[in-house]
Amino acid sequence: MPEEPSNKIAYLLDELDKHLGTFDRKANWYRGVYFSTSMVLLLLSGLIAVIAGWKSQDADQASRVILVLGTLSTIVAGYGMFFSPKESWLLCATTSNRMRGLKAKIEFMEIDLKTPEDADKLAAECHAELQAILDAQNEAWLNLRSPSLPATSSSRTQAAAP
Repeated sequence: MPEEPSNKIAYLLDELDKHLGTFDRKANWYRGVYFSTSMVLLLLSGLIAVIAGWKSQDADQASRVILVLGTLSTIVAGYGMFFSPKESWLLCATTSNRMRGLKAKIEFMEIDLKTPEDADKLAAECHAELQAILDAQNEAWLNLRSPSLPATSSSRTQAAAP
């Protein structure tokens, strides 16, 4: 193997690090949003059950509180359904894990490189794999956000055109 990694491999590793940082941040954000919305819904549902079962002198006030809490839980549930935080979190985490696997493969294969041609071949192969990971991420993201459109991104572009 050459003393220094090829510029292409160094570039590819740098790009992987950038993408990993982005997808890790997104996965952490969506995990937090999913956890928060789930806990808020659980809390609101519990409060509604307690207030509804409470034997109170002021039934009208309890009914109004139940109505407000029910409305809030509907809004939180709608937010969770619209933004799909669980699915987004899992999608970003899966992409991040695939990129970690590619990075480990590059670092492992880099050990046995003998010539610059071997390095270029590895870089080209791994660049194609990175692009496939990004393409799969993009298509899954588009399907998550607009499931009624056709499955491929090229047909999405055509469907959106007038």
